[in-house]
Amino acid sequence: MSQVVSANQLAVFGSRAWAVRLVTAITMLLLLLLQLFTFEQLPKSLQAIGLSGGGSVVLSIGLVVAELLALPFLLSLQLSRQQRIGSWLAGVIGLGWLTGLELLALAGGRSVLGGATLDLSGGSVVGLVLLWGLFVWSSLIKPRPPQPHGGNQLHPKN
Repeated sequence: MSQVVSANQLAVFGSRAWAVRLVTAITMLLLLLLQLFTFEQLPKSLQAIGLSGGGSVVLSIGLVVAELLALPFLLSLQLSRQQRIGSWLAGVIGLGWLTGLELLALAGGRSVLGGATLDLSGGSVVGLVLLWGLFVWSSLIKPRPPQPHGGNQLHPKN
């Protein structure tokens, strides 16, 4: 059973919109991986900037989960309207938490952006501004709806 893919569906992957979403998703995934490599130290880092023990664990878990749940939106996966909004909202929450935590950490001379793996305190504000810009740009891009099969096809129906 072969899947018929129209040229219009493949055109999305070569577009600027896809590139913006892909760069944003890769950046969020890299931050997520950096935080997961040293996850056991992330709550300790949050406690060092003044968050309570239980609150720092909840925020650490919430941050990682929110970043993970934002990926389907950024990768333009075919989602229902509710799932798309939920994934977008997870991205906003994750970036909001990350921004707030990073600003608190920078006030104390630290950085939590790269977890405990990398100290990104020198360029973390610029990185967050760029990440927010990419996320907003990704949010403004309307995904193309799939075209009905027929017309211009790469693989003819058997």
